[in-house]
Amino acid sequence: MSVTGFNNQPVAEMTTPTLTTVNQNIDTTIATAAEILLAQLDTPPRAKPVVRMITGDLIVRESTGPARAG
Repeated sequence: MSVTGFNNQPVAEMTTPTLTTVNQNIDTTIATAAEILLAQLDTPPRAKPVVRMITGDLIVRESTGPARAG
């Protein structure tokens, strides 16, 4: 079994085994959300939602490993 967390909290390095996590770019997420919100306030309502992809970094630690054969 593998376990993965998110947000790369400092406690992830203090657990045994250390926790694999996704380091989300919070500053980019907040800035993007604010940009979309402000743009929507300045324009008429849209029929389609705005979608943006914000990438993160996978930090592999001891809580994950390769899948078992079979």
